[in-house]
Amino acid sequence: MAQPYIYTSEREGAEVETGEFDDLGPVIETVDGHHSIFAAEVVCKASERTMSREDMLEALERQVRFIASLYRPSGCEPLPNPSLRTFELRFVKEDDGGGAGNLRIAFLGKVFDEDRESSRQLAMELWREVESLFPDDYALRPASSEEEFEAFFLGSLVERIDRGEQVAEIRRYEEFIPMEREERVWEQNYLVYPFVWHAGDRRQVFRAMLAFPGRHILSVSLRPTRLYEAEERFLCDLYATAEKLSKVNWLRSKVQGQIGMQLYTAYLRRLKRPFLMRVQLAGEPAVPMPLAQALGAELTQPVGNEEGSFEVGYELVFPDPEVELEVAVRNFRLLEHDFWGPDLPLAKYRRFRYLVDALWANCAFRLPISERGFVSS
Repeated sequence: MAQPYIYTSEREGAEVETGEFDDLGPVIETVDGHHSIFAAEVVCKASERTMSREDMLEALERQVRFIASLYRPSGCEPLPNPSLRTFELRFVKEDDGGGAGNLRIAFLGKVFDEDRESSRQLAMELWREVESLFPDDYALRPASSEEEFEAFFLGSLVERIDRGEQVAEIRRYEEFIPMEREERVWEQNYLVYPFVWHAGDRRQVFRAMLAFPGRHILSVSLRPTRLYEAEERFLCDLYATAEKLSKVNWLRSKVQGQIGMQLYTAYLRRLKRPFLMRVQLAGEPAVPMPLAQALGAELTQPVGNEEGSFEVGYELVFPDPEVELEVAVRNFRLLEHDFWGPDLPLAKYRRFRYLVDALWANCAFRLPISERGFVSS
C-alpha cells in the first residue's frame, strides 16, 4: 500500500474540550502540541453503465455510511476527542495562468498530539483506517511528497490570505422568533435551520468554481464530537418554547413554532453520534460570490412535503480582518474548528449551527456523482 506524506506542524496550541460544560458552552483548554495531516486525491471510478436514480441514491447511501463509520465506537476513544481527529473534503481549483484550470478533489485527515512522533503515528493509523473504509466507488491516491501535498492542500494560497474577502463560511440560518407582534424575544426563542439533504450532483457548484480565474478552495470539515447533557436539555427547552409559540395568536409566530417543534424533534432524535461541520471557502484574489450562491442554494432546498414545506436559508459570513481573519485562516491551515464571526444565539447554543449527523453531513460532505457515472475532475 502507498504511504502518505505526513505534514506535521511545529509546536502549536489547540483548543481541546475538557468534558465540562458551563454558561459559555463546552469548557476549553489550550494544549500545546503537533498537528499531523495527510492528503489524498480522490479518483472517481467510471461507472460501467448509465446510472439510474436508484443507483445514484445507493451511491449516496454508501457515502453516508462512510461518514458514519468515521465516528469511532463507544469505548475506542474517550470523548471529547483528545486527538482532535478531523476529516475534510477539499475541492481545489488551480489556475493554469490563462484563467482556466482543473478541479481536484482531496480527502484530508488530521490528528493532534502533544508528542510529535505520537502525532505522526496517529496520523498514519488514521490514514489506514480511512483507506479501508472509503467508498469503493472511488480510489484514494495519497500525496507522497511535500509537493504533492501542496497541490492537494493549496497551503500556499492559505498562507497568503490577508484580506477578509478571501475567506468565508457558509452557515446554517439562525433567527429569534418574536413572541408577539411587538417582537419581544427571549433566549429560548432561538431557531436554527438545517442544511437539507437531496440527491443533487453539485454540477452547478463545480461549474461556478471553474468559471472564475484564480485559485479557489471549497472545504467541508468534519470533527466527531458528542452532544453534552446540557445541550440535550437546551434542545428540550427550545422544543418546549416552540410548542408554546405554535399556540399564540400571531400567525407568523404560530407557523415558526410549528417548524421549531419539527426541527428540534429531529435534532434530539438524530444527534446521537454528532459531528461538527464547517463549510468554508477561500479564493485568490477573492471568494467568488457566484460560487457561494450556488453552494448555498444546493444546501438549502425546501424542507417537507407540498403541504408542509418551508424554506430554509443560509448565511455567508466573512471574518473581520482586524480580529477574526487569523482564526479563519488557522481553521484552513490546521483543519481546526475555532469559533469566529458574529454570534446570534447565546454562547451555550453556539454549537447548534455546526452539529450534524452523518446524513446531514452528507448535505455538504459529498463526493460528486452524475447519472452517466462518477464525475471525474
